[in-house]
Amino acid sequence: MKILVLVLATRAWPYPILIRTMERTWASVEVDGVSTLFYYGGDRLAQRGRRLYLPVTDALPAGRKTIACFEHVLASCDFDLVFRTNASSYVDLPNLHAFANEHARSERFYCGHRGMYGDLPFASGSGYFLSKDLVGLSVERQEELDQSLPDDISLAALLRDAGVEPVAAPRVGYTSARDVGQVDTSQFLFRCKTESPWRMGDVRIMLTLHQAFVRARGGRYRSPMLRLTTALAAVYTALMRGRRTLG
Repeated sequence: MKILVLVLATRAWPYPILIRTMERTWASVEVDGVSTLFYYGGDRLAQRGRRLYLPVTDALPAGRKTIACFEHVLASCDFDLVFRTNASSYVDLPNLHAFANEHARSERFYCGHRGMYGDLPFASGSGYFLSKDLVGLSVERQEELDQSLPDDISLAALLRDAGVEPVAAPRVGYTSARDVGQVDTSQFLFRCKTESPWRMGDVRIMLTLHQAFVRARGGRYRSPMLRLTTALAAVYTALMRGRRTLG
């Protein structure tokens, strides 16, 4: 099964540093049958390596950008299954591939970490699978999408109207770098969304996770970025304490 991983990206700060971290960690791992694209809005259609620029707004909400990406990859990419994720996620590609091979269907497959919007179940935008037929359906019926809603919720509403609801998939969530202890390296999706300054906590979590996966597979990984983000966090904490003292 060929999987196309699509990462919702933007130039808005602080996302470029998160995307760069992803490119240097989980997205750098090569897995047969898995390819990755980071998609942005822009002035015109262009692709530079794994960065795809689409002629739509780069701002939120991201529904139009996601549909434009779906439309483009249907016409230009060979895949059986899409995994749509965002810049706050760490995705272990070998485990993702194994999960899809065990659980995915070639048709009417919609799967991710389930949330609720009122009485509507939806697969979180942190990472969801769509079979190719549902990617096509979302493009064909894009005028029915409520663009005022987050794109994961509007997509779920469209798919429910077509008789498809999300199948649950596992996800590990972290809201602080301090929460990362023993990493469960059997998982494939980790939500790394913190309230830290400049989202450096997200970066630290991704680097720590990558280090754990590399070591679990017998490799060695040392990241100067991990030491840097730890130092920056310490400096920021000291500055905030100083401001409170002066105040």
